[in-house]
Amino acid sequence: MTDRHTHTQDGKNDFHHYRHHHHRHFSALLQGVSEAEGEKQSRGGGSQESTHTNTQHVTASSMSGRVCSNAWLWRGFLLTFLSFLSPGMCSGVLGGEDPLKGVEDPPLDPGMEVDPAAWSDYLNNLFDPVFDPSVASNVSVVEKQTAHLVCRVNSLGTKTVSWIRHRDTHILTVGSFTYTSDERFSALHREGTNEWTLQIRQPTVRDTGLYECQVSTKPTRGFLIHLAVVVPQASILHAPEIHIDEGSALNLTCVVAPSPAAPEYIFWYHRGEVINYESEGSVRVTVRQEEDRTVSTLLVVKATMDHSGGYACSPSNTPPASVTVHVFKAEEPAAMHTSSGRSLPPPTHLACTIAFLLPFLMLHPARIT
Repeated sequence: MTDRHTHTQDGKNDFHHYRHHHHRHFSALLQGVSEAEGEKQSRGGGSQESTHTNTQHVTASSMSGRVCSNAWLWRGFLLTFLSFLSPGMCSGVLGGEDPLKGVEDPPLDPGMEVDPAAWSDYLNNLFDPVFDPSVASNVSVVEKQTAHLVCRVNSLGTKTVSWIRHRDTHILTVGSFTYTSDERFSALHREGTNEWTLQIRQPTVRDTGLYECQVSTKPTRGFLIHLAVVVPQASILHAPEIHIDEGSALNLTCVVAPSPAAPEYIFWYHRGEVINYESEGSVRVTVRQEEDRTVSTLLVVKATMDHSGGYACSPSNTPPASVTVHVFKAEEPAAMHTSSGRSLPPPTHLACTIAFLLPFLMLHPARIT
Protein backbone atom coordinates (compact mmCIF):
# COMPACT_ATOMS: atom_id res chain seq x y z
CA MET A 1 0.00 0.00 0.00
CA THR A 2 2.84 2.38 0.85
CA ASP A 3 4.58 1.84 -2.53
CA ARG A 4 1.35 2.30 -4.39
CA HIS A 5 0.55 5.47 -2.44
CA THR A 6 4.04 6.84 -3.08
CA HIS A 7 3.77 6.04 -6.83
CA THR A 8 0.39 7.75 -7.04
CA GLN A 9 1.63 10.78 -5.13
CA ASP A 10 4.63 11.12 -7.50
CA GLY A 11 2.29 10.93 -10.48
CA LYS A 12 0.16 13.68 -8.98
CA ASN A 13 3.19 15.91 -8.42
CA ASP A 14 4.39 15.39 -12.00
CA PHE A 15 0.95 16.14 -13.34
CA HIS A 16 0.63 19.31 -11.18
CA HIS A 17 3.95 20.56 -12.52
CA TYR A 18 2.98 19.66 -16.14
CA ARG A 19 -0.40 21.37 -15.95
CA HIS A 20 1.03 24.39 -14.12
CA HIS A 21 3.65 24.81 -16.87
CA HIS A 22 1.08 24.85 -19.66
CA HIS A 23 -1.30 27.02 -17.63
CA ARG A 24 1.36 29.70 -17.21
CA HIS A 25 2.01 29.83 -20.97
CA PHE A 26 -1.68 29.91 -21.77
CA SER A 27 -2.37 32.62 -19.16
CA ALA A 28 0.41 34.79 -20.51
CA LEU A 29 -0.90 34.31 -24.02
CA LEU A 30 -4.40 35.41 -23.02
CA GLN A 31 -2.89 38.36 -21.13
CA GLY A 32 -1.14 39.47 -24.32
CA VAL A 33 -4.44 39.25 -26.24
CA SER A 34 -6.26 41.31 -23.58
CA GLU A 35 -3.59 44.03 -23.60
CA ALA A 36 -3.63 44.17 -27.40
CA GLU A 37 -7.40 44.54 -27.49
CA GLY A 38 -7.27 47.23 -24.76
CA GLU A 39 -4.77 49.27 -26.71
CA LYS A 40 -6.89 48.93 -29.83
CA GLN A 41 -9.99 50.26 -28.00
CA SER A 42 -8.14 53.15 -26.37
CA ARG A 43 -6.79 54.12 -29.76
CA GLY A 44 -10.34 54.64 -31.08
CA GLY A 45 -11.53 57.53 -28.86
CA GLY A 46 -9.46 60.32 -27.30
CA SER A 47 -8.10 63.65 -28.37
CA GLN A 48 -5.14 64.49 -30.53
CA GLU A 49 -1.73 63.88 -28.97
CA SER A 50 1.72 65.13 -29.70
CA THR A 51 3.93 63.84 -32.46
CA HIS A 52 6.11 61.96 -29.96
CA THR A 53 3.06 60.26 -28.38
CA ASN A 54 1.69 59.29 -31.78
CA THR A 55 5.00 57.68 -32.68
CA GLN A 56 5.00 55.61 -29.51
CA HIS A 57 1.36 54.69 -30.10
CA VAL A 58 2.09 53.44 -33.64
CA THR A 59 5.01 51.37 -32.36
CA ALA A 60 2.87 49.87 -29.60
CA SER A 61 0.08 49.16 -32.08
CA SER A 62 2.46 47.32 -34.39
CA MET A 63 3.77 45.22 -31.52
CA SER A 64 0.30 44.48 -30.18
CA GLY A 65 -0.85 43.58 -33.69
CA ARG A 66 1.88 40.97 -33.95
CA VAL A 67 1.08 39.63 -30.48
CA CYS A 68 -2.63 39.49 -31.27
CA SER A 69 -2.01 37.78 -34.61
CA ASN A 70 0.23 35.11 -33.09
CA ALA A 71 -1.97 34.73 -30.02
CA TRP A 72 -5.14 34.09 -31.98
CA LEU A 73 -3.24 31.75 -34.31
CA TRP A 74 -2.38 29.38 -31.48
CA ARG A 75 -5.35 30.01 -29.21
CA GLY A 76 -7.43 27.29 -30.88
CA PHE A 77 -4.57 24.78 -30.63
CA LEU A 78 -4.04 25.51 -26.92
CA LEU A 79 -7.72 25.28 -26.05
CA THR A 80 -7.90 21.89 -27.74
CA PHE A 81 -4.69 20.68 -26.08
CA LEU A 82 -5.62 21.82 -22.56
CA SER A 83 -9.07 20.26 -22.89
CA PHE A 84 -7.36 16.86 -22.79
CA LEU A 85 -5.92 17.72 -19.38
CA SER A 86 -9.33 17.90 -17.70
CA PRO A 87 -9.65 16.37 -14.21
CA GLY A 88 -12.10 13.76 -15.52
CA MET A 89 -9.55 12.34 -17.92
CA CYS A 90 -6.72 12.52 -15.44
CA SER A 91 -8.73 10.72 -12.77
CA GLY A 92 -9.00 7.71 -15.04
CA VAL A 93 -5.23 7.74 -15.62
CA LEU A 94 -4.12 8.16 -11.99
CA GLY A 95 -6.23 5.59 -10.20
CA GLY A 96 -9.82 6.79 -10.14
CA GLU A 97 -9.45 9.93 -8.00
CA ASP A 98 -9.10 13.55 -9.02
CA PRO A 99 -5.45 14.59 -8.55
CA LEU A 100 -6.38 18.29 -8.80
CA LYS A 101 -9.12 18.19 -6.21
CA GLY A 102 -8.66 21.14 -3.88
CA VAL A 103 -5.80 22.58 -5.92
CA GLU A 104 -6.28 26.18 -7.05
CA ASP A 105 -5.06 27.36 -10.42
CA PRO A 106 -1.97 29.56 -10.25
CA PRO A 107 -2.67 33.28 -10.65
CA LEU A 108 -2.03 35.07 -13.93
CA ASP A 109 1.46 36.44 -14.37
CA PRO A 110 1.07 39.70 -16.31
CA GLY A 111 4.82 40.16 -16.54
CA MET A 112 5.49 36.92 -18.43
CA GLU A 113 6.41 37.30 -22.09
CA VAL A 114 5.52 34.73 -24.75
CA ASP A 115 7.86 34.04 -27.66
CA PRO A 116 5.70 33.19 -30.71
CA ALA A 117 8.59 31.37 -32.39
CA ALA A 118 9.05 29.15 -29.34
CA TRP A 119 5.35 28.27 -29.29
CA SER A 120 5.50 27.54 -33.02
CA ASP A 121 8.37 25.08 -32.54
CA TYR A 122 6.62 23.54 -29.55
CA LEU A 123 3.39 22.86 -31.44
CA ASN A 124 5.26 21.62 -34.49
CA ASN A 125 6.84 18.95 -32.32
CA LEU A 126 3.41 17.91 -31.07
CA PHE A 127 1.88 17.43 -34.55
CA ASP A 128 4.06 15.60 -37.09
CA PRO A 129 3.16 15.93 -40.81
CA VAL A 130 1.57 12.83 -42.34
CA PHE A 131 1.18 12.07 -46.08
CA ASP A 132 -2.21 10.93 -47.36
CA PRO A 133 -1.66 7.35 -48.60
CA SER A 134 -4.76 7.45 -50.84
CA VAL A 135 -2.98 9.72 -53.34
CA ALA A 136 -1.94 7.96 -56.57
CA SER A 137 1.79 7.19 -56.69
CA ASN A 138 1.75 6.39 -60.44
CA VAL A 139 0.54 9.00 -62.91
CA SER A 140 0.35 8.62 -66.72
CA VAL A 141 -0.29 11.47 -69.13
CA VAL A 142 -0.21 11.91 -72.88
CA GLU A 143 2.62 13.96 -74.29
CA LYS A 144 1.81 17.69 -74.54
CA GLN A 145 -1.15 17.35 -72.14
CA THR A 146 -0.72 19.14 -68.78
CA ALA A 147 0.30 16.83 -65.92
CA HIS A 148 -0.71 17.33 -62.26
CA LEU A 149 1.14 15.53 -59.45
CA VAL A 150 -0.92 15.82 -56.26
CA CYS A 151 0.52 15.59 -52.74
CA ARG A 152 -1.66 15.80 -49.60
CA VAL A 153 -0.01 16.53 -46.25
CA ASN A 154 -1.96 16.49 -42.97
CA SER A 155 -0.79 18.35 -39.83
CA LEU A 156 1.74 20.37 -41.80
CA GLY A 157 1.93 23.20 -39.26
CA THR A 158 4.49 25.83 -40.27
CA LYS A 159 6.67 23.45 -42.25
CA THR A 160 7.06 23.82 -46.02
CA VAL A 161 6.45 21.47 -48.94
CA SER A 162 8.98 21.15 -51.77
CA TRP A 163 8.97 19.25 -55.07
CA ILE A 164 12.22 17.59 -56.16
CA ARG A 165 13.01 15.84 -59.46
CA HIS A 166 14.99 12.68 -58.76
CA ARG A 167 16.66 12.52 -62.17
CA ASP A 168 18.99 15.38 -61.29
CA THR A 169 17.93 16.11 -57.64
CA HIS A 170 16.81 19.52 -58.84
CA ILE A 171 14.54 21.52 -56.49
CA LEU A 172 11.58 22.57 -58.62
CA THR A 173 9.35 24.37 -56.09
CA VAL A 174 9.39 25.39 -52.41
CA GLY A 175 6.01 26.28 -51.00
CA SER A 176 4.26 28.35 -53.65
CA PHE A 177 7.50 29.57 -55.24
CA THR A 178 9.21 28.08 -58.31
CA TYR A 179 12.97 27.48 -58.16
CA THR A 180 13.67 26.45 -61.74
CA SER A 181 14.16 28.38 -64.94
CA ASP A 182 11.89 25.90 -66.76
CA GLU A 183 8.62 27.81 -66.90
CA ARG A 184 6.65 24.63 -67.55
CA PHE A 185 6.89 23.78 -63.82
CA SER A 186 4.81 25.53 -61.18
CA ALA A 187 3.35 24.86 -57.71
CA LEU A 188 -0.40 25.01 -57.12
CA HIS A 189 -1.82 25.43 -53.60
CA ARG A 190 -5.15 26.78 -52.43
CA GLU A 191 -5.06 28.42 -49.02
CA GLY A 192 -6.76 26.38 -46.33
CA THR A 193 -6.27 23.02 -48.05
CA ASN A 194 -3.71 20.26 -47.52
CA GLU A 195 -2.98 19.76 -51.25
CA TRP A 196 0.30 20.79 -52.87
CA THR A 197 0.29 20.11 -56.61
CA LEU A 198 3.17 20.16 -59.06
CA GLN A 199 1.94 21.26 -62.50
CA ILE A 200 3.92 20.40 -65.65
CA ARG A 201 2.77 22.04 -68.87
CA GLN A 202 3.60 20.54 -72.27
CA PRO A 203 5.34 17.46 -70.83
CA THR A 204 7.59 15.35 -73.03
CA VAL A 205 8.83 11.77 -72.80
CA ARG A 206 12.02 13.10 -71.18
CA ASP A 207 9.96 14.25 -68.17
CA THR A 208 9.20 10.63 -67.31
CA GLY A 209 10.61 9.63 -63.92
CA LEU A 210 10.33 9.99 -60.13
CA TYR A 211 9.26 13.19 -58.38
CA GLU A 212 9.35 13.65 -54.61
CA CYS A 213 6.97 15.69 -52.46
CA GLN A 214 9.21 16.59 -49.50
CA VAL A 215 8.36 18.14 -46.12
CA SER A 216 10.94 20.19 -44.17
CA THR A 217 11.04 17.96 -41.08
CA LYS A 218 14.24 16.83 -39.38
CA PRO A 219 15.05 14.47 -40.97
CA THR A 220 13.05 15.32 -44.09
CA ARG A 221 10.08 13.18 -45.14
CA GLY A 222 9.10 12.47 -48.72
CA PHE A 223 6.38 10.94 -50.88
CA LEU A 224 7.43 9.56 -54.28
CA ILE A 225 5.29 9.77 -57.43
CA HIS A 226 6.25 8.19 -60.77
CA LEU A 227 5.24 10.12 -63.87
CA ALA A 228 4.95 8.33 -67.23
CA VAL A 229 4.63 10.51 -70.35
CA VAL A 230 3.36 8.37 -73.24
CA VAL A 231 2.97 8.92 -76.99
CA PRO A 232 -0.25 7.24 -78.25
CA GLN A 233 -0.71 5.77 -81.72
CA ALA A 234 -3.92 5.25 -83.73
CA SER A 235 -4.65 2.13 -85.78
CA ILE A 236 -7.68 0.66 -87.58
CA LEU A 237 -8.32 -3.05 -87.21
CA HIS A 238 -8.04 -5.19 -90.38
CA ALA A 239 -6.31 -2.40 -92.27
CA PRO A 240 -5.08 -1.60 -94.90
CA GLU A 241 -8.04 -3.01 -96.96
CA ILE A 242 -11.46 -4.38 -96.13
CA HIS A 243 -13.83 -6.18 -98.56
CA ILE A 244 -17.56 -6.49 -97.97
CA ASP A 245 -20.69 -7.22 -99.98
CA GLU A 246 -23.33 -4.65 -100.75
CA GLY A 247 -26.09 -4.71 -98.13
CA SER A 248 -23.88 -6.12 -95.36
CA ALA A 249 -22.69 -4.21 -92.30
CA LEU A 250 -19.54 -2.08 -92.40
CA ASN A 251 -17.77 -1.98 -89.01
CA LEU A 252 -14.56 0.05 -88.64
CA THR A 253 -12.73 0.04 -85.27
CA CYS A 254 -10.06 2.62 -84.43
CA VAL A 255 -7.83 1.97 -81.38
CA VAL A 256 -5.76 4.71 -79.71
CA ALA A 257 -3.09 3.30 -77.37
CA PRO A 258 -1.55 3.91 -74.97
CA SER A 259 -4.21 6.37 -73.89
CA PRO A 260 -4.53 7.11 -70.13
CA ALA A 261 -7.39 9.50 -70.93
CA ALA A 262 -9.67 9.80 -73.92
CA PRO A 263 -8.62 12.32 -76.60
CA GLU A 264 -10.55 15.55 -76.80
CA TYR A 265 -12.13 14.33 -80.05
CA ILE A 266 -11.88 11.59 -82.70
CA PHE A 267 -13.00 12.53 -86.21
CA TRP A 268 -13.81 10.05 -88.99
CA TYR A 269 -13.20 10.98 -92.63
CA HIS A 270 -14.56 9.38 -95.83
CA ARG A 271 -12.82 10.29 -99.08
CA GLY A 272 -11.19 13.27 -97.33
CA GLU A 273 -14.40 14.76 -95.89
CA VAL A 274 -15.53 14.70 -92.26
CA ILE A 275 -18.39 12.25 -91.66
CA ASN A 276 -21.38 14.03 -90.15
CA TYR A 277 -22.94 10.99 -88.52
CA GLU A 278 -25.57 13.14 -86.80
CA SER A 279 -27.18 14.01 -90.13
CA GLU A 280 -26.51 10.63 -91.76
CA GLY A 281 -28.86 8.16 -90.11
CA SER A 282 -27.13 5.15 -91.64
CA VAL A 283 -23.82 5.87 -89.84
CA ARG A 284 -23.24 5.53 -86.11
CA VAL A 285 -20.05 6.42 -84.22
CA THR A 286 -19.26 5.46 -80.59
CA VAL A 287 -16.26 6.13 -78.33
CA ARG A 288 -15.36 4.19 -75.16
CA GLN A 289 -12.42 4.04 -72.76
CA GLU A 290 -10.87 0.65 -71.97
CA GLU A 291 -8.14 0.77 -69.31
CA ASP A 292 -5.17 2.37 -71.08
CA ARG A 293 -6.69 2.65 -74.56
CA THR A 294 -9.50 4.49 -76.34
CA VAL A 295 -11.72 2.72 -78.90
CA SER A 296 -13.87 4.46 -81.52
CA THR A 297 -16.24 2.46 -83.76
CA LEU A 298 -17.90 3.51 -87.02
CA LEU A 299 -20.89 1.34 -88.02
CA VAL A 300 -22.88 1.32 -91.26
CA VAL A 301 -25.82 -1.08 -90.96
CA LYS A 302 -26.31 -1.61 -94.73
CA ALA A 303 -23.38 -0.68 -96.90
CA THR A 304 -23.91 0.50 -100.48
CA MET A 305 -21.53 1.12 -103.35
CA ASP A 306 -21.26 4.73 -102.19
CA HIS A 307 -19.58 3.56 -98.99
CA SER A 308 -16.52 2.37 -100.90
CA GLY A 309 -13.32 4.36 -100.70
CA GLY A 310 -10.80 5.54 -98.15
CA TYR A 311 -11.60 6.08 -94.47
CA ALA A 312 -9.45 7.81 -91.83
CA CYS A 313 -9.61 7.90 -88.03
CA SER A 314 -8.11 11.16 -86.71
CA PRO A 315 -7.77 11.59 -82.90
CA SER A 316 -6.82 14.96 -81.43
CA ASN A 317 -3.50 13.74 -80.03
CA THR A 318 -2.16 11.33 -82.69
CA PRO A 319 -1.57 11.19 -86.45
CA PRO A 320 -4.55 9.70 -88.37
CA ALA A 321 -4.92 6.03 -89.30
CA SER A 322 -6.45 5.00 -92.64
CA VAL A 323 -8.10 2.04 -94.37
CA THR A 324 -9.59 1.35 -97.82
CA VAL A 325 -13.05 -0.24 -98.08
CA HIS A 326 -14.23 -2.20 -101.16
CA VAL A 327 -17.98 -2.85 -101.56
CA PHE A 328 -19.01 -5.41 -104.20
CA LYS A 329 -22.39 -6.12 -105.76
CA ALA A 330 -24.18 -9.04 -104.19
CA GLU A 331 -24.41 -11.05 -107.49
CA GLU A 332 -20.67 -11.04 -108.04
CA PRO A 333 -19.15 -14.43 -107.01
CA ALA A 334 -16.90 -14.20 -104.02
CA ALA A 335 -14.20 -16.18 -105.86
CA MET A 336 -13.86 -13.36 -108.34
CA HIS A 337 -12.49 -11.05 -105.62
CA THR A 338 -8.77 -10.87 -105.05
CA SER A 339 -6.96 -9.51 -102.05
CA SER A 340 -6.34 -6.32 -104.01
CA GLY A 341 -10.08 -5.76 -104.45
CA ARG A 342 -10.07 -6.16 -108.29
CA SER A 343 -12.33 -8.63 -110.12
CA LEU A 344 -10.89 -11.30 -112.46
CA PRO A 345 -11.75 -10.94 -116.19
CA PRO A 346 -14.45 -13.32 -117.48
CA PRO A 347 -13.21 -16.54 -119.27
CA THR A 348 -12.62 -16.23 -123.03
CA HIS A 349 -14.59 -18.13 -125.78
CA LEU A 350 -11.55 -20.26 -126.72
CA ALA A 351 -11.08 -21.40 -123.15
CA CYS A 352 -14.70 -22.50 -122.95
CA THR A 353 -14.35 -24.50 -126.20
CA ILE A 354 -11.26 -26.30 -124.99
CA ALA A 355 -12.86 -27.13 -121.67
CA PHE A 356 -15.85 -28.64 -123.56
CA LEU A 357 -13.82 -30.76 -126.05
CA LEU A 358 -11.11 -32.00 -123.69
CA PRO A 359 -13.15 -34.83 -122.07
CA PHE A 360 -14.33 -36.08 -125.49
CA LEU A 361 -10.79 -36.20 -126.89
CA MET A 362 -9.55 -38.13 -123.90
CA LEU A 363 -12.25 -40.82 -124.30
CA HIS A 364 -11.78 -41.27 -128.11
CA PRO A 365 -8.12 -40.63 -128.89
CA ALA A 366 -8.09 -43.14 -131.86
CA ARG A 367 -10.58 -41.12 -133.87
CA ILE A 368 -8.20 -38.26 -134.12
CA THR A 369 -6.10 -38.68 -137.33
